[in-house]
Amino acid sequence: MSVSHACILTALDVLDGGVVEGRVHITRSGPVIITARLHETIRHDVYDGVTVTVATLTAGEIARNFFSFSQHSTLPEAENSKITTYNHHDMAMGGDITPARLRSSVANYIAHFAETPAS
Repeated sequence: MSVSHACILTALDVLDGGVVEGRVHITRSGPVIITARLHETIRHDVYDGVTVTVATLTAGEIARNFFSFSQHSTLPEAENSKITTYNHHDMAMGGDITPARLRSSVANYIAHFAETPAS
């Protein structure tokens, strides 16, 4: 059984709202489109963080950054800070996920690309 990306992304909610469709969490701020995806390691169905991409329809991809679960204390150390086929059910239910630091870091990152209000 493979990892349910939609359930994990919904539990993490790194984009503070938006929509989770399949393997991507997406939100929009004016012309800026922001997506978050689970970052797969070299091992199949083992994920160690989230990759956030910022893009616009006119310029395409503007920036991309990786946010690791270990650096943001998102998962318990017993799980080696990775989501796998063995622990994803517990994680998807919100079990041992503590995404506050991860959410904060992602919010700070995407704030640099937010639409500037007109004066």
